[in-house]
Amino acid sequence: IFHYVTEFCLAHDSLASLQDFHFADFDGFLKFLDSKHFDYDTDSEKLLKEFQKKSTEEGYTLDSKIKELEAQIDATKKDELTQNKAAIIDLIEKEIASRYFYQKGKIQMGLRNDAEIEEAKALINAPQQYQSLLKG
Repeated sequence: IFHYVTEFCLAHDSLASLQDFHFADFDGFLKFLDSKHFDYDTDSEKLLKEFQKKSTEEGYTLDSKIKELEAQIDATKKDELTQNKAAIIDLIEKEIASRYFYQKGKIQMGLRNDAEIEEAKALINAPQQYQSLLKG
């Protein structure tokens, strides 16, 4: 995320306002990851490599089965980015905010996307529910 945001900031001199900013180029982020050949090893992949090594040492020929599992893991890894899109966008927005508005911007962006803050605002704007909660 750090390197992507660095390129983002080099391409954008400034942000008009933090309140109006919403990161909307998730596809661009995914393309950036592809261009940088981004990859990571999951615990499952590490265990599978250990299993492959051990099974080979013991004389088992499971290469085709292991390749199937590796393909399934790769497909799942690609889906993980999309499944975690909201969390990734939140991190990108905070990083971008910190580059233009420093720590204050990062905090403001974090508060804007905070579910508990949103719930508190909704509660304050619902006087009957607020009073009911205070009464216990």
